Amino acid sequence: MRRIYIYLIFLFYTLSALGQAGNLDTSFNPNDLGFGQGDGANGSVKAVAVQPDGKILIGGDFTKYNGTTQNHIARLNSDGTPDSSFNSGFGADSKINSIVVQSDGKILIGGDFSYYQGVERNRIARLNFDGSLDSTFNPGTGADSSVLSIAMQADGKILIVGSFTNYNGVTQNKIARLKTDGSLDSSFNIGTGADMVIFSIAVQQTGKILIGGTFSYYNGIQQMYFARLNVDGSLDNSFNSGTVVSGDVRSIALQSSGKILIGGNFLYNIARLNSDGGLDVSFDPGNGADQTVLSVTFQQDGKVLIGGYFSRYNGIPCNRIARLNTDGSLDTTFNSGTDANIEVNSIVVQPDNKILVGGGDYTHYSAIRNFIVRLKANGATDIFNPVTGANDTVYSIVMQPDNKILVGGTFTNYDNTKVRSIARLNADGSLDTTFNSGLGADNAIFCMALQPNGKILIGGGFTINGIKVKGITRLNSDGSLDNTFNSGPGSGSEVYSIVLQSDGKILVGGNIMIRRLNVDGSLDDSFKFNIGQGANGFVYGYVSGIGVQSSGKIIIGGSFEVSNGSSFEDHSDVLRLNSNGSLDASFNSGAAGANYDVFALSVQPDGKVLIGGEFSSYNGIFRNYIARLNADGSLDLSFNPGDGEIRRVSSLALQQDGKIVVGRELGYDQGVPVSRITCLNRDGTLDCVFDPGTGANGGITSIFIQPDRKILIGGDFTSYKGVGRNRIARIYGSNALCIPILGNLSACIGFTTQLTGSGTPAASNPWISSNTNVATVNNSGVVLGVSAGTAVITYTDSNGDIASTLVTIVGELSFAIDSNCENNHLLLKVVDETFDPNVVNFIWKDRFGSIISRTSTLDVTEYRNNNPGLSLPLTFTVSVSLGGCSNIVTYTVLDDSCLLSVETSSLNAFKIIAYPNPFKDGFKLEVNTLSQDMLEIKVYDMLGKLIEQNEMNPNKLTTQRIGKDYPLGIYNVVVNQGKEMKTFRVIKR
Repeated sequence: MRRIYIYLIFLFYTLSALGQAGNLDTSFNPNDLGFGQGDGANGSVKAVAVQPDGKILIGGDFTKYNGTTQNHIARLNSDGTPDSSFNSGFGADSKINSIVVQSDGKILIGGDFSYYQGVERNRIARLNFDGSLDSTFNPGTGADSSVLSIAMQADGKILIVGSFTNYNGVTQNKIARLKTDGSLDSSFNIGTGADMVIFSIAVQQTGKILIGGTFSYYNGIQQMYFARLNVDGSLDNSFNSGTVVSGDVRSIALQSSGKILIGGNFLYNIARLNSDGGLDVSFDPGNGADQTVLSVTFQQDGKVLIGGYFSRYNGIPCNRIARLNTDGSLDTTFNSGTDANIEVNSIVVQPDNKILVGGGDYTHYSAIRNFIVRLKANGATDIFNPVTGANDTVYSIVMQPDNKILVGGTFTNYDNTKVRSIARLNADGSLDTTFNSGLGADNAIFCMALQPNGKILIGGGFTINGIKVKGITRLNSDGSLDNTFNSGPGSGSEVYSIVLQSDGKILVGGNIMIRRLNVDGSLDDSFKFNIGQGANGFVYGYVSGIGVQSSGKIIIGGSFEVSNGSSFEDHSDVLRLNSNGSLDASFNSGAAGANYDVFALSVQPDGKVLIGGEFSSYNGIFRNYIARLNADGSLDLSFNPGDGEIRRVSSLALQQDGKIVVGRELGYDQGVPVSRITCLNRDGTLDCVFDPGTGANGGITSIFIQPDRKILIGGDFTSYKGVGRNRIARIYGSNALCIPILGNLSACIGFTTQLTGSGTPAASNPWISSNTNVATVNNSGVVLGVSAGTAVITYTDSNGDIASTLVTIVGELSFAIDSNCENNHLLLKVVDETFDPNVVNFIWKDRFGSIISRTSTLDVTEYRNNNPGLSLPLTFTVSVSLGGCSNIVTYTVLDDSCLLSVETSSLNAFKIIAYPNPFKDGFKLEVNTLSQDMLEIKVYDMLGKLIEQNEMNPNKLTTQRIGKDYPLGIYNVVVNQGKEMKTFRVIKR
């Protein structure tokens, strides 16, 4: 018995390498490691500590570092990359303010948290070296409010200060001392403690304890802002800072000489005290820092580093960080630039004299880093956790005629170089350093447009180079600000879309709805946006997409509500305006339009309009998130994406061949992962050539299709198909015309399968087989397998779009028949000789009509006949089916001694031939037999169904045709003459 299968495998022929469409172009910025490399912390860094091995612990208000979850604590390698051996698990559930590394390598943390790794540890915990919770340190119920600073005593006991009033159920106002196991040390007697917050603590070599904060009393004794305690917690009355400290003390640092440096919010905000608390007049800061000093530390050479909110020191600019000489004067050889903003919370000097700086909100330096940076000894930025790609969202991409690429967004760094919100890349994705926008934009650039003269229009909500603009401005081709351009439509404006008209005028959409500017940026007063709101009315909403039809009429998409002065009325979120800005009422007249926001819009060359957004219907007809409109605004019913993969469309781009590339922000639909980028055919069906796989791991907000059909994508992703790419990537486009071929893609030799090409209408003769000896196909898509080999089945639609499918006969699958005698019972075996573990269905039928079925995945299937002594010959018919294919074999048992042999024919004199085979108009039989008995002829299809049964005279066979009207397929023919029998196959094609 032989079984032969045809497997149909999709092979789509593209003009580029097979299967590339949707793949990452790894030649674009190949050094971009992605996965958030260089992003740093996503929230403020409050504490920094360096381990003896050079690794760096940071704590604060962040939840990620380089895009990886790190809840409020992380450990970094010496180069600033995350240390994967430090496993904080769930980490802390809130901010960490202080980190201290013990001499045994264990790590104390204090802050605002209540849990660490899911275990209750109120505001204080100790970690093992690997980041796991040290269960031997148990604070009980811990502190009832923030722990702001921690200090270690020489004996291993632990001092904590903050805003708490209770520790493990015992009153402890703002300060407590703990034993090494975390329990409260009752021998430390603070009395009533401090009346207000203690921010900072330090232990002198004598064991005495310095505290600074906002307090006015300690244990009922007036002590303003700064105090020294004895080892037992009592106030040291010999220490008198008197009127030296006139405000909050936030930081304390001790010199080896015993002198004390303090920073905070008091006169000059920085001072040095003698060991008895008196002012050290040899340290003269002049006018000091102009705002609060939050962190103070010393270098090995005695110079002083200070950080905080200040922007000047003694009248000299030095944003948020400065270095002072030992006499308190500013060290002007230390230059960290003027870019830092908000605050510096923590400064730590490494053994190699490099300086780690942790800050809040954004801590920007010459290479711009978020929340933590390392400086060289001279204040210049050190290479530390270098950024690859863009470090924040890319919202807009435009390619210049010279193939250089403009990108706009909220990023502040590209490939470890400071670029604020705008950059230009070379064609290979590297940064074009000849493009210099100076200080750049201080906020998002959402859109860009290139004018014919090479000047660049940028839109968003920003100031540029420190100059306020009104939502839009223009740059020269080198990135400098074009001062000849009148910047924008109005104060407080945000611009989301810029489109150039053929006459050079500029259409601008955003929260100002839509305006038109002259070439020089001045407002075009001839353009009056009016959609019928009346004299006292107004329009509320925004314009996010603009397109211009060949007639000059303007399509806008966004979100629109119209007020007549007393009430609001929802309006379609896609409108058409006349060239003067008035509403074109003939566009989608009287219909509902899109039922929710439109984010993206593109006008096709034929005037039809693609829209994408958050809508679920257009004119009441289901269209989830994407639709195409006819030029008159009615829904184009020939474009139907179904419910498919498309969700919340944020960007659209049209290929030259009419295919549509769609970007989206969300990667899940009802909890199921979906790709954030998709390519559609012209009719809205999925392009089966384009395979993005898992695609981007974040939203895609911008798409630009290069002339070579490669696709630039921007957004907030950090990888594409598992390969790291930070916020911008290039992928291969779909260069082939593709039509999905639908149908059952497997068949048995001699059997047929029906294929359907989805491209409509079809060409006049759409189906072709490259090898009719292997497989034939008719004009209806019916494929018939003929013999072993391969053939390409090609479908062509009336547009000339082609899909090709490879037909392969992958091998011959056969059975062998064996038998023996067991206790005078006949035992027949069918042995599956195939190499695959097939599920085979057998039906056995003897001449008395006894039927037994078997379903087997084993190599041997048995049938036991329990009726010994049957008269011979004994004929059995076995029907076998597998994977939708079937076959029949009939054989005869002749030996009555139960030493059985199995043969398909017993008399050599009886021979029969069918011709032609394969046949088209029927076949004839030629018989060689000594008998003149009538022949009984039965024809079965491959499912075992009897198709035809006749008796024929052996002398007249050649005059009779059989099977002329049979369907295409394989048939088993059984010929009996008396006791003789012959079986064979014929094929109708």
